[in-house]
Amino acid sequence: MGRLSVKGKYMRCSKLVSLVLLLFCCWFFIKCAEGNGSPSLWRGAIALREGKECSFIFELDLHERSWVVHNADERLDIAVVRTEKDSIFIASTVFNTEIRAKFSENRKLMTGYFYNNDHQTKQAFDASFGKSSRFDLSKFETPEKSRPSDRTVDGVWQARMEQSRSGETHFVDMEGEFQTLSEGIIKATFLAPTGDSRYMEGYLYGSKFVISAFDWKHVYYYEFDVDFEKASMYGRLYSGKYSIYEINAWRGEPRQVFDPETLTVLKDGYESVSFAFPPLKEGSGEVVFPSDKYRSKVVILQIMGSWCPNCMDETKYFEQIYRKYKSKGLAIVGLSYEFYASDLKGARELLQKQVKALDATYDFSIALYGRGKTPEETLPMLNHVMAYPTSIYLDRKGRVRKIHTGFYGPSTSKYAQYVQKNDVFIEELLSEK
Repeated sequence: MGRLSVKGKYMRCSKLVSLVLLLFCCWFFIKCAEGNGSPSLWRGAIALREGKECSFIFELDLHERSWVVHNADERLDIAVVRTEKDSIFIASTVFNTEIRAKFSENRKLMTGYFYNNDHQTKQAFDASFGKSSRFDLSKFETPEKSRPSDRTVDGVWQARMEQSRSGETHFVDMEGEFQTLSEGIIKATFLAPTGDSRYMEGYLYGSKFVISAFDWKHVYYYEFDVDFEKASMYGRLYSGKYSIYEINAWRGEPRQVFDPETLTVLKDGYESVSFAFPPLKEGSGEVVFPSDKYRSKVVILQIMGSWCPNCMDETKYFEQIYRKYKSKGLAIVGLSYEFYASDLKGARELLQKQVKALDATYDFSIALYGRGKTPEETLPMLNHVMAYPTSIYLDRKGRVRKIHTGFYGPSTSKYAQYVQKNDVFIEELLSEK
């Protein structure tokens, strides 16, 4: 064999160096895209009607495949991340929702869609790397660019929301709770008779007050004009793909006070409940009440659904008390109403996904799937099912002792008092013979 010329050796070496450099560049690009294990802050936005958007901050860590949403002081980690070339897929581990997007060439922008698979809708989504401001204040036409130090919306406000359905107008009375976390940044939530709007984050500057929240199910954006002299505000809620609601709010006494333990009651002639529902896991036998399994136990029946954010919060609380009191005779049974599932198999898949993500270990059943029946038909001893969740408390003799409508979760000022009061009530039931 002949020897390579000097020129041939040089060309061969040059190709080898080029290949090494190419491989290094590919490795470096991948590591940069993955963030080298460090989460990066992004500002996301989901398009709403009238050109509005629900904006939020999230942490993305491609190395750990994690996506954490910031809403005020909540860090919501209920999503898994998958990438494929220039595409990213983020799916909620709790709800039937997902984001599918593409990276820009420099990997600092994302564009795509947020999919609510329950409602079969999609909304435009975009995100920008390195943005730490939740709201794009340049979009608001106002001469007031800073919040006067002597003005605040902190405290409790009464509110009335107007809803129009099928040509009829309905009003929902609510309470707004607002708390300044830092200059201009406000923790916010609204409490309706059926539950709260969970963690939301707002910004106040001048007389403009904006709030947004994204928790993989709620897509909320509020925009208010505040009249500080009259202690009132007027604005709109943009919710999901289609909905817009008018809201008036004021400091003062509520129009109506609701007792969550009087909204749903047993019909005359009943003192207990009975049912036989399919189990969460196929082949494990129907979940039946009353039955030997729950005899002489204190039982909480949780009317819920995998699509319900307040149910997620209640499930977290119920799991805590179940682990605390199960050895003393407490049982909890989730009765899931899967309206968005077309068959039992689909209903089980949706509920199993949530139960696994929340690490819930108490019993669950499928009370209803699809829209062929009403909840009242499945539990005919109740006057109605007004809200999800609704919880039914039964003593050791199987008698209903309390029915609690809705759930005010940890984003509200009422949560700590509810937990304390409820724990005492459960302990009293457990102490009875």
